Amino acid sequence: MKKLIIIAGSPNSGKTLTTNKLISKLIYEKHFEIEEYFNDDSEKEFWNKDRNGEKKVGGSIALSRDNRKIAIFTYGDTEKAIKYIFEEIYNRDFESIVFCSHATRGKKVFDKVYEYLKGIDLNEVKVIPIHKNLLANYNKNEMENEYMENEYTANLIMEFLEV
Repeated sequence: MKKLIIIAGSPNSGKTLTTNKLISKLIYEKHFEIEEYFNDDSEKEFWNKDRNGEKKVGGSIALSRDNRKIAIFTYGDTEKAIKYIFEEIYNRDFESIVFCSHATRGKKVFDKVYEYLKGIDLNEVKVIPIHKNLLANYNKNEMENEYMENEYTANLIMEFLEV
């Protein structure tokens, strides 16, 4: 069953940090390999370094291991980006697609996500929504909580991906 994992939240809520952390974990802990970098006009490239500060990883990419293919988009903040994900990537042979979406600012972007989801057969596709930034701002220790939330969320997504 194909999985769509949507990480929604306000601007600057850590959606990109979480997806980059997920990419890093899949590459360095689960030994997935980069198969493809996605690049359209709305893409922003985000990079993290590995634990030794050497190799660059991250961005919006396709990963593969043992005939399993996962697409991960560190963005989804525009209607154009959502259109690209659903019209160019969705029908390809990815078992899972993880992407971000703004859930505020008039909800135009998230409304676009809903528009595409209406056409999906939920018997064939598991849609997993995750709302970002529920933990990070609840007390004075905000930076530590934000790090922990990103770590926990990346681990949760790995469980959903069954890796």
